[in-house]
Amino acid sequence: MTRYDEAYFKNIGVLLEEILEHESNKMEETANLFYEIIKQNGRIFVSGSGHSSLVAQEAYYRAGGLVSIKPIWLKSLLITENAEMSTHLERIPGIAEATLNEHQPNNKDCLVVVSNSGRNAYGIELAITAKSMGCKTVALTSIQHSSNVESRHSSGKRLFELCDIVIDSHVPLGDASMSHPDFKENFGPVSTISTVAIFNAVICRTIEILIENNQQPEVLKSANL
Repeated sequence: MTRYDEAYFKNIGVLLEEILEHESNKMEETANLFYEIIKQNGRIFVSGSGHSSLVAQEAYYRAGGLVSIKPIWLKSLLITENAEMSTHLERIPGIAEATLNEHQPNNKDCLVVVSNSGRNAYGIELAITAKSMGCKTVALTSIQHSSNVESRHSSGKRLFELCDIVIDSHVPLGDASMSHPDFKENFGPVSTISTVAIFNAVICRTIEILIENNQQPEVLKSANL
């Protein structure tokens, strides 16, 4: 019998292969968008609340990553401050709009919105507000999860219904990927691994496109070499 730690690794492998098979075109579209943004000296914003903010943290000031990445986060929406409060605040309208007003994205920029459920006000409002400013939007979200829940935003929309490009993370409903016959709750979350892998894959392809077009990508080198 396969142990659960081994099974989890196998689950991750299957998930990543599924993403590569079904989301390759969307990732290519996103990489080409990033290339165009960088070519015109624009900014690639990344934002999410709760655990979804980890993608923005991973992308920023990252060895092997692009200098053009600009994270957007609020301490109050990070789980490091107050996890339960971040869950409450991501449902409140107005926070995302006020946050974007500080950064003033425009038609030279794009915004990647990360939200597993795609149902809360923060992520939805980010997409709506950014688009109203002329900024291109990309969603990293679970279509399976979003399709099984209602929006918590007054528009009635979920994130995948709003963004210019939507990349499905293929994360199962509820995030937890494993179960045990003698335990009622599912476990083994996969959303962070999925979304970080997608984002880094898109960055790798963006760098390749830059090189193919005789441009030198601005890539950060590890400070510990």
